[in-house]
Amino acid sequence: MSVAVIDRFLSELRFGPSQEAGGLAFWPLLSDSWGPPGLPPLAEELLAQGSLQVEETGEVGELLVQSQAGVGALFLEGQIVEGGRQNRVFNATFVLPPCSRLRAPTSCVERSRWNQGQTGFRFSRWSASSRVRKALRESVGESTVLSGGLDRSSDQGRVWEEASRVLGQSGTHAPTEDLTQLFSQSGRQLEEQARRISRSLRLEGLVGLVVARGDGSAEIEAFGGQGHAAAQLERLVHGHLLEASGSSARVEQIPSLGRRLRDCPVRTVAGLGGVGLDLRFQSEDLSGSAFVLGERLVHLALSWG
Repeated sequence: MSVAVIDRFLSELRFGPSQEAGGLAFWPLLSDSWGPPGLPPLAEELLAQGSLQVEETGEVGELLVQSQAGVGALFLEGQIVEGGRQNRVFNATFVLPPCSRLRAPTSCVERSRWNQGQTGFRFSRWSASSRVRKALRESVGESTVLSGGLDRSSDQGRVWEEASRVLGQSGTHAPTEDLTQLFSQSGRQLEEQARRISRSLRLEGLVGLVVARGDGSAEIEAFGGQGHAAAQLERLVHGHLLEASGSSARVEQIPSLGRRLRDCPVRTVAGLGGVGLDLRFQSEDLSGSAFVLGERLVHLALSWG
């Protein structure tokens, strides 16, 4: 049933006009069917309001998230929180129930810092870059499948390796091998380019984004509601621009995703904290994750090629 929810969501999508930059092609994903309201607000909104906290547990691979809000809080795979003893990225999309607490699986994106004195976290302006998110998604997917959903840890070495590669290619100087330094040092020109492209993509009905590279690879990220898509759009565009390929992409690279997913092995497990369903897709040329709440897709991230 959960795959059918995704299939129905994809069947309702249409492409908006593409935008091209640095060998990348960006297509906005648009939908005229919004479904019932009621998606949980983003965790970063509740943190800013003071009704949610993110705290250390003493372990690199997890953070304690707790809420005093009367609504659920949506955490997204690939979101970065800065501060604490090390900057981290959340390993999976999940909903924290109202007035509850959970030890959430995370990965470190700042290799050489473990500051005992620093406390408190804030959500970063950016999400992890596209290649780092892909490495994270694939390794967490492997852990999820092998453990039957009991473990959503990442291959930390693989995530660090990908982050180091991105930092090295960009020439970014980061004393603590901090991925967020890549964003702060990327320059005003790249930020303005991301902002300009995002403005062009932010059309009525926007629910996601497809990005294709000249090497034949591509990625889709989609959300169950317009507000969540709009909130994440500039972060996603910027993360892709950091890894521009330099050769032209083509629309022919976008496959029939509904058919691809129906043919792809999928593992469905309960979402973190017992809320929703976490889906993991893995085949030779496609990998991805999805989070479904009831009869509604909340988040979908797929890579292929």
